[in-house]
Amino acid sequence: MNNNFKAVVKLFEYMASGNPVISCYLEGIPEEYHKYLIKLNTVSAETIADTVLLVSNMSDQQRKQFGEEAKQFILQAKNKYAQSKKLLGFIVD
Repeated sequence: MNNNFKAVVKLFEYMASGNPVISCYLEGIPEEYHKYLIKLNTVSAETIADTVLLVSNMSDQQRKQFGEEAKQFILQAKNKYAQSKKLLGFIVD
């Protein structure tokens, strides 16, 4: 199994947890996910530390809201029914 695929699946699980998710760019992450992620522009110790500080400086409400929006995106747009509908549309077209 492709490592990028495994990472995307794990990212999906993290987003469903309702906590803010910090992620670097991974090939294979659909564009629609990006607004629900706190993205690292580069992967370095300094960038990771700065991003963790950015998240820790958010209010509890901001962190909760950010995580909850990601969770709702996963639960509503990426559930088995939504994915089945998408697949059926692909087959029919």
